[in-house]
Amino acid sequence: MEINTTDQDEIEILKKWWKENGTSLVTGLVVGLTILFGWRGWNEYVDSQGMAASQYFEQMQNAIIQQQAEKAEGVGNQLIDQYPGTVYATNAALALAALSVERNDGAAARVHFQWVIEKSSFDSSRQLAQLGVARTYLNDGNLEQALNNLEGSDGIYRSHFSEVKGDVLRQKGDHAAARAAYADALQLTDVVDPRRELLEMKIDEVKS
Repeated sequence: MEINTTDQDEIEILKKWWKENGTSLVTGLVVGLTILFGWRGWNEYVDSQGMAASQYFEQMQNAIIQQQAEKAEGVGNQLIDQYPGTVYATNAALALAALSVERNDGAAARVHFQWVIEKSSFDSSRQLAQLGVARTYLNDGNLEQALNNLEGSDGIYRSHFSEVKGDVLRQKGDHAAARAAYADALQLTDVVDPRRELLEMKIDEVKS
């Protein structure tokens, strides 16, 4: 069945994306760190990083869980300033970006994402930050900048990049290209990925 969306529907779709993907891809790092590294990688980093940095990160994690955003931001910024080369700093920056997104401050979120892109040693983290930058530009209505930040990704988040590209192209009115991007995203998802249903809905919405 064809689904017609209004401008308000578009806004709700963007909010839903951040709720279902932004939180799980960014804030979820603070809770589990499994998306970027897996438990084996995480344990290796725990063994190799300084105790002080890990304590800062634990404080930030607890503040986020308790919904104490101001405290989380303060601790996160301290961690980044004092231990910028650690995995803890990278994930703190991603978490700070997520907090900025939650309060609809795309410009602040991009500052934190850009820090990861420029400073982090971890390729998967940089990809995630690049994806976040693109989504914030889309949310702000800057479609060209969003597209510019979606170029050249062939990493583990390729499906997400294709989905966001589809969202941008759809906003531009190019439904054929949007449909192709959504189809690529769907093909790249696992058969048990809950995103498949949303992607199938988006494909239906841009059918000519």
